[in-house]
Amino acid sequence: MTQAPINNQLADDQLSDQEEQLKQVAIARGQKLGFLIAKANIPDEQKQAWMELAEHMDNEQLDRFVQALEAQFVVAQSPELDKKFEDDVRQAEDKYQARVNKAKDEALAEMAELEGMLDKAGKKD
Repeated sequence: MTQAPINNQLADDQLSDQEEQLKQVAIARGQKLGFLIAKANIPDEQKQAWMELAEHMDNEQLDRFVQALEAQFVVAQSPELDKKFEDDVRQAEDKYQARVNKAKDEALAEMAELEGMLDKAGKKD
């Protein structure tokens, strides 16, 4: 008979853990939703309407709503990311070209030095 309270206690602990996990998931989803709505390129009135609408959504609807906002966020960020990528590639190309030019100049200088040495050696003979 003493096992029943222990089993009930375990069940309560497990339920508390599950509730805590659900609470953490809900908090994370709420933060993500708030961030995505805040970053959306829409008027503040529409943002407020979306927040009010989200309060009445079930989990599946919220998941789809968040996915749609994430997709919109990615598309909105693409031009900025594309420009940064282009700038990074251009910088890499410039560094590469500078290294190639330096190596070429050094090689030409060494060749000229060798030619000078060969000319001196040929004149001594």
